Amino acid sequence: GSLAVPAQACSPDVPEHGSSAATKVEAFIALDPGRDADAGSGWMHQKLADQNVLQLTLQQLGRSTQLTAIVLLATDGIDVDSMIDRDLIGIPIEVIRCGESVFDPRHSSVMASRAFSGTSWRGGIGGTTVYDEVIAPEMMHALMADRDVDAVLVTGPDWPLVIVDGDQGCDAVIRRWRRNPAELPMVFTQAPPGLCGMLITTEVMCTLADRDGDHTNGSLLS
Repeated sequence: GSLAVPAQACSPDVPEHGSSAATKVEAFIALDPGRDADAGSGWMHQKLADQNVLQLTLQQLGRSTQLTAIVLLATDGIDVDSMIDRDLIGIPIEVIRCGESVFDPRHSSVMASRAFSGTSWRGGIGGTTVYDEVIAPEMMHALMADRDVDAVLVTGPDWPLVIVDGDQGCDAVIRRWRRNPAELPMVFTQAPPGLCGMLITTEVMCTLADRDGDHTNGSLLS
């Protein structure tokens, strides 16, 4: 899937995406214990095959040939280095500290709207999607500008089965955007939750970060 969104009143330093030359893509992952605080142990304590799911997720993404880095947006209290082994991850990992919370106050409403849609990529109240659960628009938009990133691939920290290779994987999503970046500000597949990330350009992240607009990923698809 892909979407063309209307022009928004973003800051003037947002880069243009008029040609395939704008191709710097990083993976952004929000590490915030509060993301699913009402769902029991949460992603920080989940394991698969005796490994924590964050490590497995990063190892999967580390197989990418299209990403330049994986950026972890983490709350101050998370000891990231105790949870991951960088030597087993194929591309650079960077940790950015984001204070007490990575997400803005609207995120609790997003999680509530998705409470009964865990097996569907869409279907939350108001059309919210699984990607709304893992996007931190304000932090990510600011960081995209700081890092001069043209687009980001967003996934959850607990997506150890995320697909990178093949026609339906994350690399295919990025390649599709690179063929026509001006017309594809948001690219994704309709895979079940956790199997593929979503590519989001700076323009779309700007729209999502605008509290006055009160947009979600799902509302932009409506």
